[in-house]
Amino acid sequence: MSNKSHETTIFTLSHSSMSVLKKCPREWYLRYICGHYISIAQPWSDFGLLIHEVSELYRGEGKDKLIQLAKDVRKKHKYKIHEDYVPKVPLALKNYKKYYETHLENAKKIKREQEFRTDLNEYIDLVGFLDLLYLNEQDEWVVVDLKTSKKKGEHSEQLALYYFLMTILTGKKPKRLRAQIVYLSLDSGSTDVEDFVEEYVLEHDDLDMIEQKIFGCMEIIANCGTEKDKWRKKPSALCSYCAYKEYGLCNGKV
Repeated sequence: MSNKSHETTIFTLSHSSMSVLKKCPREWYLRYICGHYISIAQPWSDFGLLIHEVSELYRGEGKDKLIQLAKDVRKKHKYKIHEDYVPKVPLALKNYKKYYETHLENAKKIKREQEFRTDLNEYIDLVGFLDLLYLNEQDEWVVVDLKTSKKKGEHSEQLALYYFLMTILTGKKPKRLRAQIVYLSLDSGSTDVEDFVEEYVLEHDDLDMIEQKIFGCMEIIANCGTEKDKWRKKPSALCSYCAYKEYGLCNGKV
């Protein structure tokens, strides 16, 4: 663990780790207690890394600069873009440029690639990683998550986690938090930015929901400790695709 709030910190909760805990406690045990981080290259991996880094570097200098940034970043990291994703690179760049011009060009402040971390107790940290956080012209902070996936999905829990973190770290409980999910790989054939940006307004009910989930996860961790048998498997159709089964660390059975 590279960062932690205390010397005694053992676990870090994030949106992804809480999703793993919900999906299968045994997988959580193998990954976060035993430290078996199995990484399997996916067709979209380098494409996603490329677009996220380019978006972090771009400052509104125009189409040519954006294209050059993509070339430089790809060369620097030797990204190998899967053939299925090669046509999506210019689309994602075009969509990000349009998003930047619509929402970021007149922003009062912009923070990129932010890690928010706080301690829940002396053993557990809560962390969230933001692609973008900007202050709009109405003096409202807007949380932004950039997606390079092809399909829209449900992200309310992830956004609620950011709301919870910002509330704890600032010591304030704002009435609402504005958020945007930007689907850079969507091609609607339209030039309207609204076609690939979803707007959310999170309110106190969302805070209550994520707070219950966080402390539910903390209770599971406290009850199970580091004893393997207490971290029950949750067999499902997903077991067939689980890397831990493929590597012989779990047989997928109860």
